[in-house]
Amino acid sequence: MKLRVGRARRLSPSRHDSHEWVIFTGGTLALMVPEPVALDPDPVIEAYKRDVDRTLLRENLKLSPEERLLKLQDFVRFAANLREAGRLARG
Repeated sequence: MKLRVGRARRLSPSRHDSHEWVIFTGGTLALMVPEPVALDPDPVIEAYKRDVDRTLLRENLKLSPEERLLKLQDFVRFAANLREAGRLARG
């Protein structure tokens, strides 16, 4: 496939797509991909990342959305039972 350089009409990117499409005369469609930008690590984010157990995040992401909701419901139920037990213990 030969790409002819010539007049082109730009299609503006959608709000979900950062790439820009270009239609060349003759109907050839090209995707213009922006160069990746290297970002320096943010020291605040790096400080917080030290305290985050990423293995738990990975394990949760392996679950389906339904399984995550069931797990959340179990936790909420446990917290309510714990709160009730504390209330009863205090009298």
